[in-house]
Parts: sequence; C-alpha cells; structure tokens
Amino acid sequence: SYVDDLLAKAKKRCDHPEVLRIILSCLIEYGVTLNPEKCVFGVTGGKLLGYIISSRGIDVDPTKIRAVLEMVPPSSESGIRSFLGKLGAIQRFILDLSFAVHPIKNLLKKDYSIDWTEDCNEAFDAVKRFLLSPPTLMPPKLDRPLILYSRATDVSLACMLAQEDDDKKERVIYFISRTLLDYETRYTQAERECLAIVFATKCLRHYMLNQETRVMVKIDHLRTFLTQGSLSKKARRFITLMGEFELTFVNQKSVKGQIIADWLADNPLDGGDLVDLDFPDECVYYIETRPSISECLWYTDIINYIMDHTYPEGVTPQQRRRLRIIVAKYVIIEQVLYRKAFDGMLLRCVDTEESKKILHESHSGICGGHFGGHATARKIHRMGYFWPTLEHDAIEF
Repeated sequence: SYVDDLLAKAKKRCDHPEVLRIILSCLIEYGVTLNPEKCVFGVTGGKLLGYIISSRGIDVDPTKIRAVLEMVPPSSESGIRSFLGKLGAIQRFILDLSFAVHPIKNLLKKDYSIDWTEDCNEAFDAVKRFLLSPPTLMPPKLDRPLILYSRATDVSLACMLAQEDDDKKERVIYFISRTLLDYETRYTQAERECLAIVFATKCLRHYMLNQETRVMVKIDHLRTFLTQGSLSKKARRFITLMGEFELTFVNQKSVKGQIIADWLADNPLDGGDLVDLDFPDECVYYIETRPSISECLWYTDIINYIMDHTYPEGVTPQQRRRLRIIVAKYVIIEQVLYRKAFDGMLLRCVDTEESKKILHESHSGICGGHFGGHATARKIHRMGYFWPTLEHDAIEF
C-alpha cells in the first residue's frame, strides 16, 4: 500500500484469491471502503507509482519516455531544467546519467552562458538513443549475491547494481549516479573509486545490507590505497563506512578476461594461421607460484574456520573460544588471508619460506637499511606483511 494505492500480489495465480481474501478481511475489519470503478483484479501487470510492474520486473512508463523523445534541444534555462527534470524521474533506468548529461548541466552554472554546443547535442542524442530500449529492472533475490559495478570519472560517480537470474544472466536492479562536488573533483582516482562504492552503500543500503555483494573493481588499485603504511583520513573513513556491509572485492580484470574468452568461443576464426603444437615455445608464459593456503601451517586452523566453520580435532571449548577471538582479526579476499591491523591496514599473511625472503630483502636487500630488529619489523608491517613471529624473527635475523 502507498498513500491511496493498494497492491495485492501473488507469485502464483492460484494463490491470488487467498491474498485478496486476507486483504479484504482487513479492510472490512477497519471499515475501509474501496471504489469498485478503480479496482482491477487478476491482472499480470499494471502501473504503480509511475512504473510498470509485472512478473518480468520494473519497466519505465512509456509516457515518460515519450515525453523525453519528443523534446527538441532546449534553448533556455527553463527548457534545460525541464529536460533534466524529466530524466530525473526515470534516472534509475539510465546508465551513468550524470556523466551523460554533464555538458548540458554545465549550462546552468553561473559562469556559463546558454550556448548549446556540439557536446550538448551529442549528450542530448545519446540519452534519447538509450531510452529507445531501456532495461527492465529485476527485483533482487535473497538466495544469491548481488553484483556492484562502479565507475568514477573526473566529473561524476556511477554504479550499477545487478544480479544473476535463474539462467545465470546478469540483470540490472538499479542505476545510480551523481555529479562530483567541487572538492571531490580534487580526489585521486583511487579515492573517487572508494567514494563511488560508499555512494552505492548509502543509496542502495536497503538492498545491500545483510546480503553478500560482489564489488567489481581493480583490486590492485584499491588495495594500494586502502592498505598503505599510513592510512589517510579519507581511507579510514571509507573503510569504516564500508565495514557494515558484506562486500567481496572481485578483480575486474578476471571478469573482462572471462568476457573475452566467451566472445572468442562464440566467434571462432575461419581459416588463418594455426599455432604449431610441435613448437610450444611460440607462446611463452612466466607463472609465479604461491604456496596453497592449506600448506601455510601456522594459519591452517584460521583458514578452516573462516571457510567452513570447522575446528581442529580434539580441541577443548576454551581453545575453540580462543580460536573464534583470533579469527575475528582476519579476513579472506580473493583466496588470500589478511590480518586486520589496529590502524585498519590489511596485512597479507605469509608462510615461513616467504617470511625469510621478506626479512632478507627488508634488512639486507637493495632497499634495506640494515636496521635493528624492531625497526625492521615496523618496516615489514608498513610493507603490508604479517606472520605471528615477525618481531622475534626480525630481532634474531
């Protein structure tokens, strides 16, 4: 129910009469009357709050699209505001709207005159082309993770919340975007990307809270910003604001690689030179290997508890409680275990073999300064590494 609209819905037609019976019983109990001429029963879709609602999802009202498509390029401030106002009513259906109409919005600034340029015309036409086939927004389902794509440019932030349907195809749930404030335009690219994610958690909080969300980002780019030796105030604030959400960061490179692989599989080449399998050196790769997390004995119990909530065999209740307290200080990102430092920095956990290499490079390597044990340990901490005996090993080295 919303103001004077009452919606009775059921997933199956056979359940609809029972839903109506319950609602009508409540109306009778409280003495609420309905106008029969305004009631419609047994329909598969209809208009509600300016949207077309059906089993397929949420569609934009065709009359609102028509109002935009029939507009001519505005030549006055009121015309520009009218155009932007019409788009504002359907912005959840438009990808990166703030960036698309940025040249037009600039005309409303004090320092700009109403001079319709070629950039404005291109933006005007681009929005119209997008509205010729707007997406159908699907309602989220609680049994699968959400997917968040974000984009940060020099002038705007944009995010798309999506989810896989039953056919494993990604469907849009919501588009959001906004123009950067003046001081935000001076942020670094990493800061703007974090800001975009925080922007999404605020606008889409009712979707993302208490549900796993996979954030498609350039992990190396963000990790450097969020795990640097001395976190900035912005970084600490971003970490705090994102902390209450169940966010899993997925490397965007791997997503793009899968898209390319799918495209190549669907579009094989006809003819052309084939790779000679007798000469495997035609394509040479260098693969850097890391030990499996299960091989790193000192944190095997931590990994097992985080992944499967299992305890080591034969432990006492006190030892189980101690393990749960320890595990709270760790997090797994992209199959890599990190220790949460007091300053919010994430420290990558390393095994004995790798810790020896790190100690050698930090103390005696090219960039080493032959510092004392405590200073070397602090340096390794700032580099983003952790193992339980770091301080002791650095002193003994």
